[in-house]
This record gives sequence, C-alpha cells and structure tokens, in this order.
Amino acid sequence: MWTLKPKGTFSIKSAWQGFRKPHFEVLWWKSVWFKRHVPRWAIIQWIAAWGRLSTKDILLSLGIVTDAKCVLCDIDRESHNHIFSSVFVWKQLLARNNICQDPGCLAQDLEWTTQNKEGEGLHNILYKLSLAATLYHLWRERSFRVFQDKKEDPVRVVQKIISDLRVCMSAWRNFKRTPLNQRICQDWNVSCNIQV
Repeated sequence: MWTLKPKGTFSIKSAWQGFRKPHFEVLWWKSVWFKRHVPRWAIIQWIAAWGRLSTKDILLSLGIVTDAKCVLCDIDRESHNHIFSSVFVWKQLLARNNICQDPGCLAQDLEWTTQNKEGEGLHNILYKLSLAATLYHLWRERSFRVFQDKKEDPVRVVQKIISDLRVCMSAWRNFKRTPLNQRICQDWNVSCNIQV
C-alpha cells in the first residue's frame, strides 16, 4: 500500500514529492521564466541563480582544480557573483536599457528585476532578456577560455549580446504602439512589429 497519497494509491506526483527535498518558492522565478524567454539563456540563468554553475571556487572546494583565479579578469577568485559582475559588459547592457544603476551581484539584480520589471511590456521583457543574455554570454565566454583557449574582447561580447537581443526583438509581435515602445525600437535600431 502506497502511503504518500491519502487514498493509498500510487501516482508519479506523490512519488516525486516523497523523494525530493522540499524547497521554498523563490520570488525571482518570473524574472527567469516568462512568456518570451530564450530557453538556452534561461537555463543558464536558472542554474546561476541557484549557485549551481561549476565555477572555479566550487571546483576548488571539491579539490577538482588548484587555482580559482577568474579567466575573465585574471585577478579575482571566480564565483557566480564575480562572473556576472563583469562591470563593463553588464554596464553596457544597463545603459542600453536606459537603467541608471551600478551593477550588483546576481542576487541583487534578480531581486531588483523582480521588484521593478514585472509585466509583459516591451521594456520589461527586454531588460529581463538582457540579464539572461548577459549571464549566458559571460558563461559562454568563460567556457571558451577554459576549454578551448579562445578569448573574445569584452566589446565583442557586448556586440554579440546586442545582436542576439536584436534578433529576438525583430521576431516579436503584439506590442502596443506607444511612444515608449517606438523609442525602444529606435534605440535598438530594430523594426519591431508593433500593433496599431
């Protein structure tokens, strides 16, 4: 007799809930998983938000590597917050989104996004995607440097992020024709398909 379900019958859901560790619900999940998210970017963002990327500080604590120096800056210890706080790259994206704030750690930026960028407006979605794209491209650049010994200039990384975001924007439909949406499309040099 199955005891995890009140009636004593088996279900996959009751088995899953019986085996998994209970987690609290995080408030920032909507900043990662939203209607127009890019799955590849969202997965990296989700893993990073939980602190589960295999950064060198974690690998050092497990005895897998002997040096935790960041390959992006060659100065500080590599960690989730350090990789994301690549000030130049994230500052460029913040400026591109007309956000006047200094880059914080990943947890701070996710919290700020949750509090200030709710909803499905063009500017909110673009900001959330900018955050995800920045994380994805910084992690990708880090991986290229570690595993393939390839190195991109930070300006080139920013250009790749902007290019990817433009591609996303050009495919979007069903945004209202407002002065803000039109200005965003002009600022990003994209012809968005905005409804009348």
